[in-house]
Amino acid sequence: FSGYIIAPGSAVTLHGKSQLGGGIICDELTVQANSVLRLLPVPNRPPVVSLTQPAQGSSYVAPASFTLVASASDADGAVARVEFYQGDLKLGESFGAPYQLTVANLAVGYHAFIARAFDDDEASANSAILTIGVTAPDNQPPTVVLNAPPDGTLYFAPATIGILADASDPDGFVTQVEFFRLTVPPAKIGEVSVPPFAFEWTSVAPGSH
Repeated sequence: FSGYIIAPGSAVTLHGKSQLGGGIICDELTVQANSVLRLLPVPNRPPVVSLTQPAQGSSYVAPASFTLVASASDADGAVARVEFYQGDLKLGESFGAPYQLTVANLAVGYHAFIARAFDDDEASANSAILTIGVTAPDNQPPTVVLNAPPDGTLYFAPATIGILADASDPDGFVTQVEFFRLTVPPAKIGEVSVPPFAFEWTSVAPGSH
């Protein structure tokens, strides 16, 4: 039943574990004469949502990528969609289980996320805040190759020798290239802080270098 029942001159009796639209379940209900039984609609209950992946406090290496996964349900209807937020920024939404969204290229630092579920009556609820950390990757050393002069080149003393190095860094940039003569201990003969990493070694004495 839904709406209301009016008993103008006699009692109304419901039997057999009846259920009324207002949410009353009973074995027997009697409405006395000249009474009104009014059935009020049951208020819509919001859905329930939680972020299940990744785990709270997870740590990643920058640039970080992972998948947010949410679990959502609605006791008196259906889940219409789940939205994902980083702070106040909406990242995206999912319209069916599994409710998930891929997050990519997160920088170093702490990042907080929530999931917001909506039911088929547009009631909504937020998950608890999920916080993850992103750390800097381990620093990788640069690489350097001497391109000039060719090995075995002959010069006349006092010689001026042009030395050219090719240097690169896989996770940053090269700030300086130093040039050494292989003595014991090695003797530094110069340095260059900007490309091209070229250096002129002057007044070089006779000998093998």
